[in-house]
Amino acid sequence: MEEFMLCVEYTVKSGYREDFIREVQQSGVLDVIRREDGCLAYEYYCSAAKEDQVLLIEKWTAEKQQKTHLDQPHMELLKRIKNKYVTDTSLEKYFPVR
Repeated sequence: MEEFMLCVEYTVKSGYREDFIREVQQSGVLDVIRREDGCLAYEYYCSAAKEDQVLLIEKWTAEKQQKTHLDQPHMELLKRIKNKYVTDTSLEKYFPVR
């Protein structure tokens, strides 16, 4: 089995980073995502240098599980939260070297 990792960098509206993180946490969606089949990690990190940057690290047992995750009903809630705060998103995929 080959693990799959995504690094997602969000740019949030100026001054709203803490609001974004708080709303995601309080929504309960993180607990649901972390219980999904194949989810090894789903963690948000704030940049010390850029006040409007948030990094999401996703680790999955395989790319297939991550793709299934995107179609789950609770992702609509996360999408609504992101639409409220996020102005730009960049994505990088990584497959660990074995």
